[in-house]
Amino acid sequence: MFQTHTHYSTDDETDYFSSDYSRRYQSQLRSSIVINNAELPLPSPILDSTQPPPSFLTPVYHALKSNIIPGLIVTLIAALIVIAYYNSQTFASILNSLANLKKDLGLIYSILSTSLFAGFLPWCFMTFKAQNATSSFPRALTFHEIKVFLFYTIFFAFAGIQSDFLFWFQAKIFSESTDLKIVLFKVFVDEFVWTPFWATP
Repeated sequence: MFQTHTHYSTDDETDYFSSDYSRRYQSQLRSSIVINNAELPLPSPILDSTQPPPSFLTPVYHALKSNIIPGLIVTLIAALIVIAYYNSQTFASILNSLANLKKDLGLIYSILSTSLFAGFLPWCFMTFKAQNATSSFPRALTFHEIKVFLFYTIFFAFAGIQSDFLFWFQAKIFSESTDLKIVLFKVFVDEFVWTPFWATP
């Protein structure tokens, strides 16, 4: 009874091998549904001849637009931590104790901390937000949510190992000095080499 198919409507004969065929194809493509032998056209929400084709920079723009505020907040928090470290003896001693714990535990610390803060906690936030959007909150976890949990925790546990290797490698190359020039070199490698070419993809 119900049948869906793709419908092509052309006003003139189309040269399928012409250079503008792709543009005309997109402007003319429509989806339709047949009910009781009556064809009802359904305009596609994706193909719109009045809009220019999206640029390859479009996803970059949307990513920047979505993450600019969280990115600024994270940067502000990081700056406050640095300021507090050099201006508060108590705060500095707390961070130094964490650094000593990292030296004692080695990769185990990197695996657990990265999996917790980059995997488990974001998963909790996303799951809570998704459940809160439904009328049945709280509810039992779905199989998909459990799979996402496993992926996030395992993936970022592995990412913790990679990050630990990055910091070890930079310490060997640039030394462990806190000199401003050394710190800037490390930041450059982290932000403009490691992150875009390895961590992000």
